Amino acid sequence: MLSAATRAELHYGVLLGERGNIVRRVQLPRRSHAAVFNHHTGEALFFSRRPGTQLFIMNATSGLTRIVEAELGRHFYGHGVLSADGRYLLASENAYELSGRPEEPVDNNSRIEESGVISVRDVFDGYRQVAEFPSFGLGPHELTLLDTHTDCIVVANGGLRTDPLRERLPTNIDSMAPNLAVINWKTQTCVGRYFPPHHQLSLRHLSVHRGRVSVGAQFQGGGDGTWPLVYSANLLEGGSASLRAMKAGSVFAQEHKQYTASVCSVDSGEVVVSCPKANRLTVWKENRLHNSILLRDSAGVCGGSQAKHIVCSSGDGSITHFQLEAGTAEVVARSEYPGLRWDNHLIKC
Repeated sequence: MLSAATRAELHYGVLLGERGNIVRRVQLPRRSHAAVFNHHTGEALFFSRRPGTQLFIMNATSGLTRIVEAELGRHFYGHGVLSADGRYLLASENAYELSGRPEEPVDNNSRIEESGVISVRDVFDGYRQVAEFPSFGLGPHELTLLDTHTDCIVVANGGLRTDPLRERLPTNIDSMAPNLAVINWKTQTCVGRYFPPHHQLSLRHLSVHRGRVSVGAQFQGGGDGTWPLVYSANLLEGGSASLRAMKAGSVFAQEHKQYTASVCSVDSGEVVVSCPKANRLTVWKENRLHNSILLRDSAGVCGGSQAKHIVCSSGDGSITHFQLEAGTAEVVARSEYPGLRWDNHLIKC
């Protein structure tokens, strides 16, 4: 597994074994968010956290081997995915010179869509950028392959406009327009878009399993909203449609602080979503909430080495292994790394 981590204001890219043991920890120049493991080259790729402009290339043996800079007028959103053949790296980015300044009116839809881009980099040419295309939304965040048999990717467009000079401060809360876009990255065309029921539900993280997407939202409209935070859609149907809310109680959003983080789909049908602001790990099945488990500062979550087995990292430094049974998650092992704060994603290699 891969995860970014921080200890005493120092930042790291970490390679973990399947039991949660640290295999290699490499210091990075700045904080990272998510990562990708390239099986063709044996490299771990760590994306700097928004609005960072650097991609860190790490080798398990020799450590940090390369730093790739975003193009001028671009910054990363912390996520990327490799093409099915491993030849190209696709990354979500902000074309912020197209976004206008915060004091300018935000009512030009074409400019909003142009601001979100997906860059294409050649893995075997030093990750040199060779193309770029729109994400068909604003603030693209996590992206993944639809499957290994098509050229389509799925992108969660968070809908938030941010200015890199103001770090992470949103400037369009009232006019944000999130969506989930299915894009043929080779033809650079959008083949489907899916929308949440409220324009202030920022779509951030997702997981695709057998053509069905599960996506987590972060509500930006204030602390009293009751909108669902976890949604799904059957992407094989194509076209554009509304996302389907996974069922939970009316107080779920308030209890979970209007915030979701990492999303993981499991072969047995469960979807696991971390909610770090509420210190919870939630388990969903058949489009409804099965359980919400207390887990301090829950962060990244990924599938384990066995069926119904998941692994979750925490901001308190722990790596916890769970076995999913009857809609709940039983702790089967835990590793503790006091003082090490894991970032919001745990990536299975």
